[in-house]
Amino acid sequence: MACVRFQNSKFEIQPGQTVLDCLTEHGVRISSSCKTGICQTCMLRSTSGTVPVSAQQGLRSTLVDQGYFLSCVCIPADTIAVEMPGTQANPVTHVSLVAKDWLNEDTARLMFEGDFPDEAKSGQFFNIERPSDGLIRSYSSAQIGMGSLEIHVRRLPGGKMSSWLCDEISPGVPCRITGPYGACYYAGCDADQPILMIGTGTGLAPLLGIANDALAKGHRGTIRLYHGSYRTSGLYLVSELKLLAKQYSNFEYLPCVDFGEHGTDKGEFRIKRADLAAAEDLADLTGYRVFLCGHPEMVKSAKRRSYLAGASLKDIFADPFVISPVG
Repeated sequence: MACVRFQNSKFEIQPGQTVLDCLTEHGVRISSSCKTGICQTCMLRSTSGTVPVSAQQGLRSTLVDQGYFLSCVCIPADTIAVEMPGTQANPVTHVSLVAKDWLNEDTARLMFEGDFPDEAKSGQFFNIERPSDGLIRSYSSAQIGMGSLEIHVRRLPGGKMSSWLCDEISPGVPCRITGPYGACYYAGCDADQPILMIGTGTGLAPLLGIANDALAKGHRGTIRLYHGSYRTSGLYLVSELKLLAKQYSNFEYLPCVDFGEHGTDKGEFRIKRADLAAAEDLADLTGYRVFLCGHPEMVKSAKRRSYLAGASLKDIFADPFVISPVG
């Protein structure tokens, strides 16, 4: 007979009984509403065992990838172990800086090495802790794998963490990182599904990681990456991304600037906000997967615009950056 393991208990599941009903019967309180798999209030996470595909219908692929399921419609064939969402311990990685270079006058690329969790994926974000005082800030990964993590940091005027990372930390300095967090990464995507990416500033970092992962895994659908900045000086990795576009016929890189300075080559940079340029080019986003990273107002407006253009909410992945006055 199938069973469900929860914390230190094991309960038998009666024939035809759902995980939600079984746990509720044994006094475990789980939030629920519709009990038809629509509202997603009763979502749990499986840590072992096989979850029926029907219990994950309608969930984002990134949630499915992490083992989440709808307990109100889950009737497992075998024993599964479950936990409440968010109860898993935040993995801590002890890392050290191995390299740092400047991508433009305000943005640095930092490479850390450490024993990162196997489930970590490029595009997710991590919390970095400064060892001197425990100050913590979040940064998205441009690349993770083979024991290394790449992040991009924009130096903010008076920013405590950004100034430390950009100007003070040196190779060999140890610090603690927790994570990964977030759903902005490439997973469970139809290889032929078109992908739209829009980012501003260091919002390019997670998008770069997602694009490289998709291309490395043989994604065949079109990938269009719009990266925006107020001025051309805020863009970076332009040559590298143009080279990537030459290497892969299904990848397109479109750098955008809000204001064109004197001498700006309009053929090289789009003089328009990145999200508006994307909306101008792609009026119909039906069937697209959309990734939005960067300034929170841009992400908010682009998410709404993408949905109205036909993109399904479950295919829109948003990572708005927190704007802190003390960086």
